[in-house]
Amino acid sequence: MPNLSPFKSLVILKLSSNKLTDVGSCGLGNCMSLETLFLNDNQLAELPKQLEDLRSLSRINITKNDKLPKQGPLIDLLEKRCKANKGKWMS
Repeated sequence: MPNLSPFKSLVILKLSSNKLTDVGSCGLGNCMSLETLFLNDNQLAELPKQLEDLRSLSRINITKNDKLPKQGPLIDLLEKRCKANKGKWMS
Protein backbone atom coordinates (compact mmCIF):
# COMPACT_ATOMS: atom_id res chain seq x y z
CA MET A 1 0.00 0.00 0.00
CA PRO A 2 1.44 3.42 -0.93
CA ASN A 3 2.20 6.13 1.60
CA LEU A 4 -0.77 8.51 1.76
CA SER A 5 0.92 11.04 4.07
CA PRO A 6 1.54 13.65 1.33
CA PHE A 7 -2.16 13.74 0.41
CA LYS A 8 -3.36 16.05 3.17
CA SER A 9 -6.10 17.51 0.92
CA LEU A 10 -7.52 14.14 -0.10
CA VAL A 11 -11.32 14.18 0.35
CA ILE A 12 -12.45 10.77 -0.96
CA LEU A 13 -10.53 7.50 -0.72
CA LYS A 14 -11.83 4.25 -2.19
CA LEU A 15 -9.90 1.16 -1.14
CA SER A 16 -12.73 -1.31 -1.67
CA SER A 17 -12.25 -4.89 -2.88
CA ASN A 18 -8.46 -4.97 -2.62
CA LYS A 19 -8.01 -7.89 -0.19
CA LEU A 20 -6.31 -5.49 2.24
CA THR A 21 -5.40 -6.91 5.63
CA ASP A 22 -3.89 -3.72 7.09
CA VAL A 23 -4.14 -0.01 6.36
CA GLY A 24 -2.41 1.19 9.52
CA SER A 25 1.00 1.91 8.03
CA CYS A 26 -0.05 3.94 4.99
CA GLY A 27 -0.25 7.36 6.68
CA LEU A 28 -4.04 7.54 6.48
CA GLY A 29 -4.10 9.62 9.66
CA ASN A 30 -2.37 12.47 7.81
CA CYS A 31 -5.23 12.88 5.33
CA MET A 32 -6.86 15.54 7.48
CA SER A 33 -9.38 16.63 4.82
CA LEU A 34 -10.72 13.12 4.28
CA GLU A 35 -14.52 13.07 4.32
CA THR A 36 -15.34 9.75 2.63
CA LEU A 37 -13.54 6.45 3.18
CA PHE A 38 -14.45 3.16 1.52
CA LEU A 39 -12.72 0.15 3.08
CA ASN A 40 -15.46 -2.34 2.29
CA ASP A 41 -14.92 -5.83 0.90
CA ASN A 42 -11.40 -6.36 2.25
CA GLN A 43 -9.87 -8.61 4.90
CA LEU A 44 -9.33 -6.09 7.69
CA ALA A 45 -9.29 -7.32 11.28
CA GLU A 46 -8.90 -3.85 12.79
CA LEU A 47 -9.06 -0.19 11.87
CA PRO A 48 -6.02 2.06 12.39
CA LYS A 49 -6.17 4.20 15.51
CA GLN A 50 -5.16 7.24 13.42
CA LEU A 51 -8.70 7.38 12.04
CA GLU A 52 -9.81 9.00 15.29
CA ASP A 53 -7.83 12.11 14.26
CA LEU A 54 -9.79 12.56 11.03
CA ARG A 55 -12.46 14.97 12.21
CA SER A 56 -13.94 15.62 8.74
CA LEU A 57 -15.00 12.01 8.16
CA SER A 58 -18.69 11.88 7.38
CA ARG A 59 -19.03 8.72 5.33
CA ILE A 60 -17.34 5.39 6.03
CA ASN A 61 -18.05 1.97 4.58
CA ILE A 62 -16.42 -0.99 6.35
CA THR A 63 -18.91 -3.67 5.29
CA LYS A 64 -17.72 -7.11 4.14
CA ASN A 65 -14.67 -7.25 6.42
CA ASP A 66 -15.59 -10.47 8.19
CA LYS A 67 -12.77 -10.30 10.75
CA LEU A 68 -13.50 -6.71 11.75
CA PRO A 69 -15.40 -6.34 15.05
CA LYS A 70 -18.80 -4.68 14.82
CA GLN A 71 -18.23 -2.68 18.00
CA GLY A 72 -15.39 -1.18 19.97
CA PRO A 73 -14.21 2.26 21.13
CA LEU A 74 -12.82 3.35 17.74
CA ILE A 75 -15.72 1.97 15.73
CA ASP A 76 -18.21 3.62 18.10
CA LEU A 77 -16.36 6.95 17.84
CA LEU A 78 -16.29 6.83 14.04
CA GLU A 79 -19.98 5.98 13.85
CA LYS A 80 -20.86 8.93 16.12
CA ARG A 81 -18.62 11.25 14.12
CA CYS A 82 -20.29 10.27 10.85
CA LYS A 83 -23.70 10.94 12.32
CA ALA A 84 -22.57 14.24 13.84
CA ASN A 85 -21.21 15.31 10.43
CA LYS A 86 -24.59 14.36 8.89
CA GLY A 87 -22.99 11.57 6.93
CA LYS A 88 -23.44 7.84 6.52
CA TRP A 89 -21.94 4.96 8.49
CA MET A 90 -21.97 1.49 6.92
CA SER A 91 -20.71 -1.46 8.93
